[in-house]
Amino acid sequence: MALIGKIEKKKGTTATIYIKKVLPCGDNCRNCSAGCKHYSARIEKHVEENVKEGDYVEIIAEGEVTAKSSAMLYALSASLVVTSVVVVQLLPGINNKEGFSALAVIVSLITAQLFIKLNDKHKMQKNSEKFKVGKRIDKK
Repeated sequence: MALIGKIEKKKGTTATIYIKKVLPCGDNCRNCSAGCKHYSARIEKHVEENVKEGDYVEIIAEGEVTAKSSAMLYALSASLVVTSVVVVQLLPGINNKEGFSALAVIVSLITAQLFIKLNDKHKMQKNSEKFKVGKRIDKK
């Protein structure tokens, strides 16, 4: 996972780093029309002396952090969609089951995305030791 961190505060060799995920379309949402939002987190790590506030640094994440979230993305979304359709179809006394099934799918996908974002943000903050600060990046 490509991550870029911005040094927000620095005291001695410890810095508060604001991390945002770089998506395939780039790190600027204006590059594409997908309308996606970046999730972000803040971690505290030791940095080199030549890094100062406002600098961008490369953040290297270990494989475990990214593999679990991508597997969860597909498994959770698929299971919520299937479960919502089955539950709606099994409910007695509903006249328009197709319409309610479509609504249940939409609600379950939105719920899955919100849960994934919250869980991913929590894992990034909890597992800050699994992130390594790489070299300084010159942003133009």
